[in-house]
Amino acid sequence: MKRRRGASRSSLLAATIFVLVVLVIAAFVVTRAPKHQSATLTTQASSATSPSSVTSSSLISSTVTQSSSGRSSSSTSVSSSQTSSSSQTSVSQYLAPACVTPSNVASGITCSWLSQEAAAWKPSQNSTIGWTAYDTGASYDYEESESVSYMNSELSMLLSSGASCIRVDIGYDPWLLGNKTAQTEITNIVNQIKSSGKCLVIGDGSAEYYRSHPLNWSAYQVAWVQRVKAIAALYQPNFYAVVNEPGWYVPMISDSRTNPQFTNVTVWSDLTLNLTNAVLSVSPNTKVGVEIQGGSALTTNSAFYIQYLKTVSSYPGIDFIGYDVYGSSDMTGALSVENQVQTDKNIWIAQTWTNAMSSSVFDSDRESLDAHWVEVLYYYGLEMHASNLEPFYTDLFATYTCGATNSAGVCQGQASGYSLRTPVFYEFQYLATTYGGTVR
Repeated sequence: MKRRRGASRSSLLAATIFVLVVLVIAAFVVTRAPKHQSATLTTQASSATSPSSVTSSSLISSTVTQSSSGRSSSSTSVSSSQTSSSSQTSVSQYLAPACVTPSNVASGITCSWLSQEAAAWKPSQNSTIGWTAYDTGASYDYEESESVSYMNSELSMLLSSGASCIRVDIGYDPWLLGNKTAQTEITNIVNQIKSSGKCLVIGDGSAEYYRSHPLNWSAYQVAWVQRVKAIAALYQPNFYAVVNEPGWYVPMISDSRTNPQFTNVTVWSDLTLNLTNAVLSVSPNTKVGVEIQGGSALTTNSAFYIQYLKTVSSYPGIDFIGYDVYGSSDMTGALSVENQVQTDKNIWIAQTWTNAMSSSVFDSDRESLDAHWVEVLYYYGLEMHASNLEPFYTDLFATYTCGATNSAGVCQGQASGYSLRTPVFYEFQYLATTYGGTVR
């Protein structure tokens, strides 16, 4: 019996060691398990300061983020683990970092705000929604400063994101100025989007040329109709946002601040009808829509926008209306306006991010916040009964590190190209592949 007891003690010791090893392995597996076993937001609020809204004073003085923000600022690094471009493997191994409130909270979006709104907007049951990724490298006049290989790398990254559509806000400068090379580059990007099976969304990119050579309001409207008709005829997009925030056009129109017709809602409604008819005359299968800016421009001039959206929603040729939201007040303001518009057309969150400020949107301390925000954006879209979500700063899907900046301090490319992936990419990819639906 003693010998048997001695033998049992050794066996017990060995068994104990085995159990401990199993427990350690199990604990490691649990910590590396996918974040999305359930679709709930898990945030940790830290050092949240009082939110202050992004401001823009009026329809006339407001500006949209594309021209002033574009690609911006400087930053530091990307997590070394964020290097995979394999969609399924990356999603299954991805664990979102705890939410940390960044140093700049001018947009009002903090970790505590996200947690609060997730609770308010999360539905009892998740449903599908369309997801679109912005190709900023081919938008406006950015293609003139980027190589073809660089643009192709960016598009490849976007195509792997799970988005149903790719959006390009095509600038008209290459045609206005006769730049055949740039025309060919844009056409190549469009053809790749179509051949990939993704739907093509085009937004009006106007022409940067008009910033230094503005037209008067009457002449600009004529040029605008000609522009969208030419682009629609060339590319036959699935969707075309023919109005890209009224306030954004202010610097391109010489009398925008003095001509009362520029703030006349009837003039804008009639212009929208002309733009819609121009597109449909050459691309009858294209679905046409408009989008408006957020911020105080929306709330201060809500009567203008409510009337404008109600009027254009009555046009048979209009299929969607879009709200551009870049902060907490933008998001709540758009909800308030839509409650008054009550459109029967599809609703898009047509441009959006956690911040619109060029000085901080690329700050690396926003990395975890941006990732958690995408999940709240999904809940917000469901709350708005939206059919499409279009995050704007998709460069941040790859890295928060800017490569080179131009004289205005605008980022002209990502330092490491588009081989890396950040937390916001994986969050977007998970939601787009899990809850993605047809864009309407």
